[in-house]
Amino acid sequence: MEVKIKSNEGMVDATIEMVDGVMVVSPKEVKFEPKDGDVITCTNSVCSYTLILKKVECNIAYSYAVLLDNRCLKTGDWSSYKNPRPATEEEKQKLFKALADEGYAWDAENKQLVKLKWKPKIFETYYAPACYFTSFKPCKYEQTRTDNDNSRYDKGWVFKTEQECQEFCNRLNEAINSVKP
Repeated sequence: MEVKIKSNEGMVDATIEMVDGVMVVSPKEVKFEPKDGDVITCTNSVCSYTLILKKVECNIAYSYAVLLDNRCLKTGDWSSYKNPRPATEEEKQKLFKALADEGYAWDAENKQLVKLKWKPKIFETYYAPACYFTSFKPCKYEQTRTDNDNSRYDKGWVFKTEQECQEFCNRLNEAINSVKP
């Protein structure tokens, strides 16, 4: 008899048969077929790695991002595509953390890596525009997580280098000067 039974992965097809007066329930083996955007882990005789799958061709896994030996590579092609399985939550979190450390996040809906806005660590130096009379100029700050630091960051006015900040200040000043009284 064919039935569905509940498992950790949802409902699974199974068969029930009587063997020597005992009911035996056997889940049907379903081959895991990962698809574009799935986070999977593959293992071979040397290592295991977690990746966001793009496609598989000729036993090569093409990926959006891969975590190998705790190093996050934004893209990678691996000649060894063996033993794929869904990544555990812990494996996924390690991959996403490694991506964030590289300045990226995974946008699952659009199936793409997204560059994160740089945010200074606590006590790290950053630059932000400051108004001096009638124009903006770069000013150096130290990140202390104050309301002022958070406000600058939320506005998008935090820059890693003075040059980046100066370019932004130039655009601000041009916009101000273009307004006629």
